[in-house]
Amino acid sequence: MTAHIELRYRRSVDGREVALVAELPTIRSIEIGGAADGLRLPGVDPQRALATIGFADGTYTLEPRDGAGDLTVNGAAPGPSPHSLADGDVIRIEGFDLTFHHAPLPEGERFLDTQMRWKQRVPPELRREGDESPRDESTPYVSEFELAIRPLINSEQHEEVERRVSAELLRLIRADESETLERYARFLWSIRIAALARSGKGPAAEEACEQAIDLFPGDASLLLWLAMSQLRRREWVGAESSFGRALRVAGRGELRTLHTARVGLLLAQDERQEEQRAARGYRRTIVPHSHDWAVPELQLAAPGDELLYWNLLRSTGLFGPESTPQFRFLGYDETPATSETLVQRWEIFDRSAGRVYRRLIRLPRLIYAEPSLVAENALVRQFLNEHEPTWVQGLIDLSDEQDSIRRAPVILEPSVIEALSSSTSEPRYLRLATSRHKDDRLTFHVNLVASPMPDDVIYEQGAIKVAVAERDVELLAGARLSWQRDSDGEGFYLESPNFARVRVLSRRDAPPAKAPRRHLNPVLGVSIGLIVLLLVLRLLLTVLRS
Repeated sequence: MTAHIELRYRRSVDGREVALVAELPTIRSIEIGGAADGLRLPGVDPQRALATIGFADGTYTLEPRDGAGDLTVNGAAPGPSPHSLADGDVIRIEGFDLTFHHAPLPEGERFLDTQMRWKQRVPPELRREGDESPRDESTPYVSEFELAIRPLINSEQHEEVERRVSAELLRLIRADESETLERYARFLWSIRIAALARSGKGPAAEEACEQAIDLFPGDASLLLWLAMSQLRRREWVGAESSFGRALRVAGRGELRTLHTARVGLLLAQDERQEEQRAARGYRRTIVPHSHDWAVPELQLAAPGDELLYWNLLRSTGLFGPESTPQFRFLGYDETPATSETLVQRWEIFDRSAGRVYRRLIRLPRLIYAEPSLVAENALVRQFLNEHEPTWVQGLIDLSDEQDSIRRAPVILEPSVIEALSSSTSEPRYLRLATSRHKDDRLTFHVNLVASPMPDDVIYEQGAIKVAVAERDVELLAGARLSWQRDSDGEGFYLESPNFARVRVLSRRDAPPAKAPRRHLNPVLGVSIGLIVLLLVLRLLLTVLRS
């Protein structure tokens, strides 16, 4: 005997209606409530058991538990004894509706795995992004124009693409076909906006986007593009508004747009709050202590949200050009975590400016997360992996590496070791540090010091003791220090994947060596000799007189 139960509710994070299904076991009873191994209702306390569904003699029964609240079956309260369930019975509990079906899961329907007991029923209008586009009157026009401009896009002739798209849009308007071929018109506007942006005409692209939104106010992808453009300009309030509108109008088949807008709204709100904190004197740049995690905490809705969050940060250039930021996962902060949530430690390394920022990300554990969000996030990530494989660029998992390994020291070239090997045997350290000017320029320093600073990262390479200022470890990680002779003379040089080759200032332009023997100044020597000679002559005259 096979049966399943269907749960329908409106998701709190975005107001979307969700349908989840779960097959019911026949070999044991199962609880409805907050426990992860039962029929978990989103948001219900994990310790609460509201009802039990059991199976015996070919019949499924429902038995209320203590604290069930207003439990009804088909609008009426069941009695204290187990209530026999019939096909189509609707159980209402804690604001959720669960429908009992005395049948297996229907064949031919699609379900998304939530990694929990529930599966998410996929409505017919929801298709995977990247699947074959719907067939309508616009289809042949979209296909033909896409084939025509693909060589131009691949060869980065963006101005020519924009010219052709504008001409085709004008033809549609003159032929009065914009409404008949609406999907084709939207496609053309999106290509035009992208071409303008890629050719460096950001303001023109935003103006075109606003014109398109006036024509198609319900187009979530256009609103999403506008919101990301506003993020780049750091217009947080405008970005919040645009992300919110995209979230409201996104269709059920636009999963990528839907969840990008949902996470983008959190990003805009977070950046606005950061700006407000900065106005009160708070600095979001990391203080130079590896143990310092007194940093802002961001609450996300489901596992996987953090990856979409970092992808948005990278693509909007909030931490430098798209190819420069690194998002480093450093493991979990167990202290503030609970049985239901985890707190992730992240560092954002802006290699273009040599700055490091930290974030704490609080997420529900998988078994307590909103199950439909888990399933849809996985589908979005699958789409990105297939169609935009570079979306994870800059994401680095360093959670299993020790801090001393993660913070790789500066590597000394043999030329430096050879130059320093002849220095005095006194206990000295080769110390590297930076200083930042008011215009954000960096100057690199290397000096021999008697002792390091208290917060320096200390290590040895060969017989050389090296000290690196802790605030500069991330910037200097992986750099190589060399001693070279060039047209400017001899000196230290740093080469790194994080910055261009630079000359390093030191107290000397040459490496330290053993102190040379001090020779007596010739003039001083002659003077001393004459004085000694006069003294001797005076002594002899004294002896002769006596």
